[in-house]
Amino acid sequence: MSLVFQFLSWERNSKVLSIRELVDALRPDPWRQANPFAAEVDDCHQILFDPSSSRVRQADALSTWLNTKPHQPCLFARHAANKGWLSFCIINENDIARGDEHIRAVIRDHRVAWKDGALDGGQHGFLILMISERIARAEPGPDLLALAQRLCQLYLSDDSQDEMLYDRLFLRIKPRDGQPAEIRKWTVGVNWFGAQADGRWWQDHRIPGGVGFSMNSVGHMARRLLEGAIDEDPDLARKAAATPAEKLVKWAVPLAMSTILTASKGSMPGTRLVPREEGILPDGLTEQRRAEVLGRMLSEYSENHYRGWYHTDVSIPSEYFDPAPERPEVEEKRLLFTYLHRRDDEDYESMGLGETATVLDRQDYEGMGLSESVLEAHGLSDFDTPEGVY
Repeated sequence: MSLVFQFLSWERNSKVLSIRELVDALRPDPWRQANPFAAEVDDCHQILFDPSSSRVRQADALSTWLNTKPHQPCLFARHAANKGWLSFCIINENDIARGDEHIRAVIRDHRVAWKDGALDGGQHGFLILMISERIARAEPGPDLLALAQRLCQLYLSDDSQDEMLYDRLFLRIKPRDGQPAEIRKWTVGVNWFGAQADGRWWQDHRIPGGVGFSMNSVGHMARRLLEGAIDEDPDLARKAAATPAEKLVKWAVPLAMSTILTASKGSMPGTRLVPREEGILPDGLTEQRRAEVLGRMLSEYSENHYRGWYHTDVSIPSEYFDPAPERPEVEEKRLLFTYLHRRDDEDYESMGLGETATVLDRQDYEGMGLSESVLEAHGLSDFDTPEGVY
């Protein structure tokens, strides 16, 4: 990133400007004028930018777009869209005009509804999207970066750039075979998406309509699918306690690798798989079992790490706010799959298998971000939610 860009970014962010002021400051993208949106993005825009479109219709259009191959290479997002497990928080131009506190409240309400739905497995992913043609056609740069940071501040009370930011998600595990019900929790990654990515080297982070954040937990989805399978076949619950870990290995690892493989097939990929390295297989996994899980297409690649020209876990990467469409000349980063299948990975419990969530006191209760009615229904609390806590 140039020194001029860094200075402009600092100057913009040293002042607390509202979302409306930041949107007004956006400049049209001259590159976009010469390089129109892809047809599938433009088709979705016809619905998203139609003043008569309701939020429900806009959400349906986005879900259909995400679920249509090959619009979005993330197979987890495609799966969630297909299942109806995506929760949308759409911020339109009327919301922007009403000010930041209104936008904060809209995000808060949708965030609580998402977490409520996820507790029983009815929801999984969360997408906060500001829909505006002005935003969608804006040039990447310091002004758009400031908008990203302000939106993140309203969502997470954190506007850190080039850092990994997280939310949390919970799932109630039903009581079975004499075992009590439990609540498990996962750390959820937060990632920036934007219409600006269409046609640029970071295309795998494109989204029609504008800009926003996408949240999903692979571990939460894998456990949700496992719980559904147990409902259909109770014998699964009587198997070894390793069943949740097996679900991660057999379902999540191949899907994560396939997502990177799909994203790497463009003319300027941002990530790529790497050849398999020599090493000991995890937890006694045999070569035959590995081949069965990964299949012929993935077996030649490493299930432990991959490479990227940006860090896939960083929430607001600087690279996305450089207007140049070409991939920058930077050293590749070593990125990991091991949180999905290696117990010695520091993120395996929090992001893969999930951790037991024990509500002990008021602080734990407030940190869950669930509505009072849902918590009471699950016997998790006997006191009221303080005003403003979510």
